[in-house]
Amino acid sequence: MAIQTKKEIRKCVNNNKALMNAQEVIDKSISIQNLLMKQEEYKKAENIYIYVNYNQEVITTDIIKKSLAIGKNVYVPKVHGDIIKFHKISSIEADLAPGAYGILEPIFDSPDDLRDGFLIMPGLAFDREFHRIGYGGGFYDKYLALPNSHIKFALAYDFQIFDSIATDEFDVKVDAIISQDLVIRTTSHKHCNEF
Repeated sequence: MAIQTKKEIRKCVNNNKALMNAQEVIDKSISIQNLLMKQEEYKKAENIYIYVNYNQEVITTDIIKKSLAIGKNVYVPKVHGDIIKFHKISSIEADLAPGAYGILEPIFDSPDDLRDGFLIMPGLAFDREFHRIGYGGGFYDKYLALPNSHIKFALAYDFQIFDSIATDEFDVKVDAIISQDLVIRTTSHKHCNEF
């Protein structure tokens, strides 16, 4: 039976996440990170906008550290009321502290208004038409409703990618999805296993 509703998809993904142990999360995240950093869009980007992983999301802290180490500008989201704004950081340890929902976020209050860079997005589920289901807060949909020039890549485990998912009109599509085994791009609508 096809999974269609957001409620069913959330249950399915959360069940699969719960089955992963800590080492599986690390191993899969390393594979995803390696694929991401091979992408030309990432290599060419001066500005990296990236979430800080929480719970059993794809781990992003190594991407943040490596991006800073090679001289990229790194921006991390912070919740301001019911919206997120991105703040430039220079160090995970010095510039981040637990904030909304217990997620690490910047300790300062002056956000960036550039909205132009390589945006690495979290999500609960995605499909092969590049639709995304978030965690229910609508933070990224609200942020991306504002004028921006972001290239939007999503990181996901294989079980978070569906053939088709139910979405709402305001749900923002991504440009590419990277899992531990494949890269799905809007330009080709095919997955690439050659990396």
